[in-house]
Amino acid sequence: MGLAQTIDNLLFTSATGLFKAYGVPLAEDPAGAGDGTGDGIAVVGFHGAAVSGTLLLCVPSGALRASMPVATSTERDWLAELANQMLGRFKNRLLAYGVEVVAMTPTVLASMRILPVAVPGRLQGVSMVTKDGARITVWIDYQVNDHERVANLVRGEEVIGREGDLILF
Repeated sequence: MGLAQTIDNLLFTSATGLFKAYGVPLAEDPAGAGDGTGDGIAVVGFHGAAVSGTLLLCVPSGALRASMPVATSTERDWLAELANQMLGRFKNRLLAYGVEVVAMTPTVLASMRILPVAVPGRLQGVSMVTKDGARITVWIDYQVNDHERVANLVRGEEVIGREGDLILF
């Protein structure tokens, strides 16, 4: 499986798992990753020896509020936290392929519509829909730093901890 297909699969499983954990089940959007429409977009960068880039998470306010575990959090803070957790899940899944990345601090933007400029072979994205039809979109704009390392990604045998596991050292 090539890098682009692997990234799409990792994005989809990361996003569906994240929102399911907060009580918002998602299904694949048959329209695919088009534009993002919503009140908030969180952007978080990452870098590593093999791959670097930026993750963008677009969540409509209704779906964002439905996923909030505590009412005392602001929507802005919660969206930043979701982007952070989304990248954490993606990062965890990349580790199974021997690819390590480090996350940066997320930034939240307000927008009615966003459409990243596609660079052929560098922009991957997936869209999911909630049961009430709200569209959640995740994009990754990435750059390959080590072409040999990512040419033929193969999932390793190493067992990676699941999100939410307690690991004692």
